Amino acid sequence: MKGRMALVLGMALSLGIPNASAQSLKDRFKKAAQKVGKQAKETVVQTVVPKEVKTATKTASKAGKKTSTSKSTKSGGSTVNIPLNHNALFAPLGTPVDAKKGRTSASVSKPPKEESKQPAWNEARPSVDELDNKSLVAEFVLLEDCIVSRYVSPSGPIAVRFGIVCDELRARVRALDGFAENCEELPDTYADEDVDQSFIDSANRTFAGCLKRDSYHRVVRSSIAPIIEMKGCELNGRTVSYFKKYDYANAHKQLTQWNPDKK
Repeated sequence: MKGRMALVLGMALSLGIPNASAQSLKDRFKKAAQKVGKQAKETVVQTVVPKEVKTATKTASKAGKKTSTSKSTKSGGSTVNIPLNHNALFAPLGTPVDAKKGRTSASVSKPPKEESKQPAWNEARPSVDELDNKSLVAEFVLLEDCIVSRYVSPSGPIAVRFGIVCDELRARVRALDGFAENCEELPDTYADEDVDQSFIDSANRTFAGCLKRDSYHRVVRSSIAPIIEMKGCELNGRTVSYFKKYDYANAHKQLTQWNPDKK
């Protein structure tokens, strides 16, 4: 009973976030469970997570008094713009997360088929937020295959671990998607003569918010190549295109230092 309740909670967390990356992971988790032929009635509580919204819009900035702020004046505004020539990734901002997070390299082997032995296997695994990207992806792929191949039941302890792994992988995917989207949009914002300094300040601080996420802190502590290159990559196509312009396999080794509020 406890195992089934944990599965429901795990799946609720894994399947409830309505964005493209999360939806794809949700579909993979659901299909893995369905392929074993189990018919379990589950009530999945949809967790509504607001989409990250910009705190201002260009339309809003135009609605007020139109300014003729020059590009040079914008650059000297209340925030510091990102450098136009920068590395693939930026150094995290905000309070650093535990030094162990996102750094553990751990091999993974097939879990026991017997459900009575699976809880001990789960307990022996490192916490998912401590795994480096390569180890996290490897465990995701293995556990997904174990469920799809009917090696284990989708309602057993291994499925609970799989849901937790899904949560962490999704969090890192969202961190990279949010980073790449905002990073690519900022230069266009700086170059647009129809936006004023307040909008630029807001855009810079929105990007800084991406760099403060705990999941971003974890994902940039090891090579992001395993996430980009995994079969059925969960990243947005725009994100993949952005990182392919760089040596993304080693991007975590050379992080651009930037802070919008430090001149």
